[in-house]
Amino acid sequence: MLKFSTNKWTNLVVSYMALVGGFIAYNGWAPSLNDIKDDLALTFSEVGSLSAVTGLSAGIMILLGGLAASRWGTKNVVLAGLACGVVGLFLFSVAGGYALAITGRAISGFAVGLLFVGTYTLAAEWFQDDRQTKRATGIMMSGDGVGVLLSIFVLAFVLSAFGWRNGLAIEGIIVLVMIPIVVLFARNVDNRANATERRQTVRRAGKPILGSWSGVKHRNVLIATIYWCGGVGLLTLITGWLPAILVDEAGWSESTAGFFSSMFSVIGMTAAFSAAFLTGRAINHKTLILRSGLVIVGALAVLTLGLAIGNYVVVVVAAPIVGLGLYFGEPLALSMAIDSVDDENAIGLVNGLVIGVPWLTAGTLFPYTLGWIRDLTGNYTVGFALAIVVIIGLCVISVLFLKPVSVEPQDTSTPLQESV
Repeated sequence: MLKFSTNKWTNLVVSYMALVGGFIAYNGWAPSLNDIKDDLALTFSEVGSLSAVTGLSAGIMILLGGLAASRWGTKNVVLAGLACGVVGLFLFSVAGGYALAITGRAISGFAVGLLFVGTYTLAAEWFQDDRQTKRATGIMMSGDGVGVLLSIFVLAFVLSAFGWRNGLAIEGIIVLVMIPIVVLFARNVDNRANATERRQTVRRAGKPILGSWSGVKHRNVLIATIYWCGGVGLLTLITGWLPAILVDEAGWSESTAGFFSSMFSVIGMTAAFSAAFLTGRAINHKTLILRSGLVIVGALAVLTLGLAIGNYVVVVVAAPIVGLGLYFGEPLALSMAIDSVDDENAIGLVNGLVIGVPWLTAGTLFPYTLGWIRDLTGNYTVGFALAIVVIIGLCVISVLFLKPVSVEPQDTSTPLQESV
C-alpha cells in the first residue's frame, strides 16, 4: 500500500477526487436554488449572501490552509476539508431558516477552501521536482468540469427525485465516502535530504511562516491572484446563479438548466488539459493568458446580450466559451506564479494566495452583488454588464504586467519520498 501510494499519479488521482468533493459542497444546492428560496422564504439578496458567505469562508480557509499545508502536511488539510463538507451539507439539509442555512454554507465554504488549496498543493508538490507543475495544475483545473457537471447536473436528478433536503444529505454521504480513500492512498511529499533541516526550521517559532512569506513576494504571484479574482467571480456567477436564471427566467427544468450551466466548466476543462499538455517551455505564456482574457471578455459580452434580449440559447452557447478562456488562462497563471518562487516550501502559500484571495474577495462580492442588483432592478442583465467592466481590469489589463518565466528542466538526484 505504501509503495503504491508514493506514485505521483496516484496522489494526483486522489487529489482530483477530493477536489470534486469540494465542488459538491459548493455547488450541490444550486439546481434547487429557487425551491430553497421559496421554502425558506428568502430574498434574492439573502440567496446571494448564502453564496457570498461560502466564498468568504472559503477564502479564509484557503489562506489558512496554505499555512497549514506548509507546516502540518497537505494530506491533513484535504481530510479536514472533506470533513467540513460533510458537516456543511448535512446542516444545510436540515435548515429551517436563514440562520442555520447560512451556517451550513459557511462550513461548506471551509470545505471548499481547504480542499482547493490542499488538493492543488498536494498535486503540485508531487510534480514540482520534475518541473511539471503546469501539467499538474492543468489536470487539476479540469476537475472543475467534472465537479460542476456532477454537482449541478447529475446530482440535480437526485435533488429533483428526493427533494432538496434529502438530496443534500445524499451529497454529504458521497463526500463522506471520500475520506477513507484519502486516508489509504494519499501521502505527503517529503524530500529526505531536506527533511531534517525542514523539521529543525519548523521548530523555530515564527520563522518558517516569515520565510515562506518572503519567498512569495513576486510580481507574478500578485498578477495571478488578480487574474484568478476574475475567474472565481465568473465561476460563482455562472455555476451558482445561471441554473436559477434558466429555471426562473426561461422556464427550463432543473436538470436541463444544470446541464447547460455545467458546460461552462465541462467544455472549459478541455482548455485546462490543453494548457497542461500542449504548451511547452518555449511558449510565451503571458501572451496566451492575455488572449484567454480577451476571449473571456468577448464571450461574457455575448452572454450578457443574450440575457438582455431574452435569448437563452445565446446565453448557454456563450457560457462555455467564457469557460474555455478562463480554464486555459488560470492554470498557466498559477503555474507561472509557482515557477516564479524559488522556495519549494512556499508552494502552499502561493496556492493559498492565488486561490484564496479571489474567493475571499470576488467569491464574496460577485454573487451577493448580482442578487442585490436583481432585487433592485428586477433583472440580471445589469449585474452581468457590470461584471464585464470588472473582468476587463482583472483578466486583461492586469496580464500586461506579468513577467515571463523561463523554466528549465532540472535533474534531481534526490527522489521524492512519502510521509504520512
